Amino acid sequence: MTLRLLILKNIWSSLNPNMRYAAYVLAAFCLWMLSGLLSFGSEEPQKEAEKPRQVRIQVLEKQAFEQTLTLMGQTRANTLATLAAEVDGVIQSLAADNGMPITEGMSLAQIDLGTRTERLAEAKARLVEAQTLFETDKKLNKEGFRANTQLATAKANLATAKANLAKIEKEIADSSVKSPLTGRVERRHVDVGDYVSIGTPLFDVIDLTT
Repeated sequence: MTLRLLILKNIWSSLNPNMRYAAYVLAAFCLWMLSGLLSFGSEEPQKEAEKPRQVRIQVLEKQAFEQTLTLMGQTRANTLATLAAEVDGVIQSLAADNGMPITEGMSLAQIDLGTRTERLAEAKARLVEAQTLFETDKKLNKEGFRANTQLATAKANLATAKANLAKIEKEIADSSVKSPLTGRVERRHVDVGDYVSIGTPLFDVIDLTT
């Protein structure tokens, strides 16, 4: 190693200044190249720049949300009744229809009275007459001027007059069809203007109360 250094030293001494300067420059260039290679080998490859992502913006507004719960079941009527006509006549008016809620005693339909108003007045007059004749015959019977058979006839006529009046009053009352319960009209069988006779179905009504 010492011998080599001596030889190199002698060679370096024998060189002129220009040659030495060139050697310096060459040595510096070689070091610069060597450092570039080392740094290039140690550098990590640059990552490819990420592309910008597209972003969409949506404005949300507050809205009311109604939640619905659907229940399925069956109902059973406690009472089912069919209302039928109790008198003959034409349906004059209707106050109830299918699905309508009703209360006990509520008027559902009206049957035309026809001649019942005149018959009522006549029945009242006949009752007054029969009552008067009976009272007269009764008084005369006590006095001995009327036979018992005549008194019995007057009494029978009075009973008949009372019955006729009660009958026409009931017909007039039955002309107004009323609900026998509180519930709902399930079905209406007639329309205004229909002629009904005794027993004709008018309404089906149900009671859903517990």
